[in-house]
Amino acid sequence: MKKYHELVKPGSAEWVVLRAKYLKSRGKRPTDCFGTERNPRRAIKVAQQELAINGKKFFATTVPC
Repeated sequence: MKKYHELVKPGSAEWVVLRAKYLKSRGKRPTDCFGTERNPRRAIKVAQQELAINGKKFFATTVPC
């Protein structure tokens, strides 16, 4: 299986959500920002909302954060 950084473009909503899942699985805190949101927790929520709005259900539903 390909790594998440090979599947999606860095800085995209998918990137933020998948990177958060990856870091959390290793006991680390997510640090990525998304758009104008600099707070990592809020950035993850905003990214998940954008994925849900744009209809990308795969990443929005399979990556809990």
